[in-house]
Amino acid sequence: MTSIAERNRAIKKTLGQAFGRDNVRVRGSRGTGYGYVHVSINYKPRDWDRSRELSQLCKALLRAAGVDLGFAYTDDTCQYTTDQCSIGFN
Repeated sequence: MTSIAERNRAIKKTLGQAFGRDNVRVRGSRGTGYGYVHVSINYKPRDWDRSRELSQLCKALLRAAGVDLGFAYTDDTCQYTTDQCSIGFN
């Protein structure tokens, strides 16, 4: 298990190779959201569909690099999960 800081550095390194190091900002949440991470990439997708495609591609790159994105339950019955990483584009 890696620390939150190590995970965030691995995210920046992996996505920095795809978009340029200076174009990727990784920010961890604080308080009750501890463990969640928001990635902001300085890139303008043409439309919302392309933005979703790129977000999925980024998560695939992170998983291929072995970065643990964690998981959280999205409902009260604990049937559905999502990772703890959100990716946005500027």
